[in-house]
Amino acid sequence: GNDASGKAILDELTANNVNTQYVIKTDKANTGTSFVIPYPSGERSTLTHRGANASLTQEELPLHAIEAQDYLYITSLTGTTAPFIEIITAHAKKYNKPVATNPGTSQLTAGAHHLRNALPHIDILILNCYEASLLMHELMPEEHTSDRSFSQGPHAPCLLQTTRISD
Repeated sequence: GNDASGKAILDELTANNVNTQYVIKTDKANTGTSFVIPYPSGERSTLTHRGANASLTQEELPLHAIEAQDYLYITSLTGTTAPFIEIITAHAKKYNKPVATNPGTSQLTAGAHHLRNALPHIDILILNCYEASLLMHELMPEEHTSDRSFSQGPHAPCLLQTTRISD
């Protein structure tokens, strides 16, 4: 966002010698914000407001910037930005750029088919156990989605043996 939070983030990145030439600012929405709430058990909850992150358009993608980079890291893309994972990873693969991504839970449910299509172009997929379980359920062949013996039986893959998360 083109706001005080966005300016503070850019100032911090610049102070740490991070190149910000490809940052896109918008007046359409405020800068996205996340709060991580840690629990004594080691678990955590994250409260996220996507803000300007959700207003990115395909025309704004700086695909030409990928060609000049050594590596590419893609964070969670959700809602209208979910399809961009396919476009970005295909472009990176065209230029032999290694791609790492850490999709969020929203991307692993509502946008999973876009992530599935991008998997051949992803070199490193970063998931915690919960996210991996979500992805496994989304990747499960359609004919097995109602077959509890496939996902709950003794020969089921470990990540499918957990209780399916309610939609």
